Amino acid sequence: MVHEAAREVRAVSTEFPDAPPADTRLVVLRRVVDDVVAGARAMGELILEVAPTCLSGSTVFDGLGPLCDAIGEDIDIGLATRRYALTGDGRARHGTR
Repeated sequence: MVHEAAREVRAVSTEFPDAPPADTRLVVLRRVVDDVVAGARAMGELILEVAPTCLSGSTVFDGLGPLCDAIGEDIDIGLATRRYALTGDGRARHGTR
């Protein structure tokens, strides 16, 4: 229930402006960015299931370590994705890839 409420609060409109861009490459690029953002949100929700907000410090590492190993991600990526899921701020993932 909390995840659903957080998702609704953070929901960003992915609709394009009224006038579509003249450059179709821009449309394609926007769709790619939307897909990346959607994937980051989904991964963040999964990570919050494993390492909820009430956990901190080494407890987070204990929960995220096996998950990150299983999906082939670095723990730093997992932590950054968790920060992104908590805040909804894309800057939390800056520099992770």
